[in-house]
Amino acid sequence: MELGLLSPVNYLPEGPFETDRRPIEGVENLKLPIIKSFKVRVDGLELNRPQLFPNPAAFEYFSPDPKIYVLDHDKTIAGRKLRFTGYIYSQQPRIYPRSARGCTYGFARLVSACTTNLGLGTTFEEGLKFGQITGEVFVHDGLEPALTLTGQL
Repeated sequence: MELGLLSPVNYLPEGPFETDRRPIEGVENLKLPIIKSFKVRVDGLELNRPQLFPNPAAFEYFSPDPKIYVLDHDKTIAGRKLRFTGYIYSQQPRIYPRSARGCTYGFARLVSACTTNLGLGTTFEEGLKFGQITGEVFVHDGLEPALTLTGQL
């Protein structure tokens, strides 16, 4: 599953957001990239991003409807163009599986990036709130000279 989450591959045919069983606020404003020239095969099977939200636990859960916060940034910072799109998705009671929590940024899942760098107002994991969010950031311009990932993935 993690290889599908971390690879720049397309979503499952019915994903990543299914609105038939529960509405998702903001989904109509979201434009997701379609990957045309990259595929990953394992044992003859083509991998897709294994994301399908909302989770079954959220279908009948008494709470506000899940919500998508669309990201769209296109500015010059320190003389360099930075352009990215993406989303933050919030759902109660929890995002399952656990490996889908946090944000995919440059195709590496950074579990603190959602809360720290994307303006949700916190710099640490907050238990319940953190387990209810996931997201993806698609960097179109400006990532190459600035990206250095270290640590264990």
